[in-house]
Amino acid sequence: MQAQVLWRRLDTQGHDACRLSRDGDDWVLEGAAVAAEKHALVSVSYRVVCGDDWVTKSATVTGWSNEHNISLEIVRDSDGVWHCNGIEAPLLGECTDIDLGFTPATNTCAVRRLQIDVGQRRKATAAWLDDADWQLKPLQQYYLRKAEFSYEYGSPAHGFTAQLTLDENGLVTEYPGVWTAESLDEL
Repeated sequence: MQAQVLWRRLDTQGHDACRLSRDGDDWVLEGAAVAAEKHALVSVSYRVVCGDDWVTKSATVTGWSNEHNISLEIVRDSDGVWHCNGIEAPLLGECTDIDLGFTPATNTCAVRRLQIDVGQRRKATAAWLDDADWQLKPLQQYYLRKAEFSYEYGSPAHGFTAQLTLDENGLVTEYPGVWTAESLDEL
């Protein structure tokens, strides 16, 4: 199984090309995002590995934001302990998912892991990579499944909600005001 998506930023200039694939029993999301954000150019590549149950195992993020080089190796071990570049991150203890703040790709991990029925709402805590300072932080989130391919996503601490539309693979196709999937029919 393999799926691809090209997202276009709606709130600034930018794109993200992402591929979802299998590697043995694992799910892999990998891609590259470029954007012009807050007077900075950003170029990052990412690779997220989840188990068959969609629980995050690892993520790598490399690239740059203006003069700031980014090189992160994030690992969640089998005991649920998170490490970033080999250093334990105890604040992330209750996190199950990774949320890379610069891409909609990681919404797929939570949606697939939670397996929410229509009308059902589930909370989750993600290890959020805040692209404002490139630091990992715990982030309380929720997903409410509104219809087969429609979810309300919320981050209560930020007073943020969005109505996400996903495809049959769980990849975001519409993230209002932030991302939209481009048509790949011409390729």
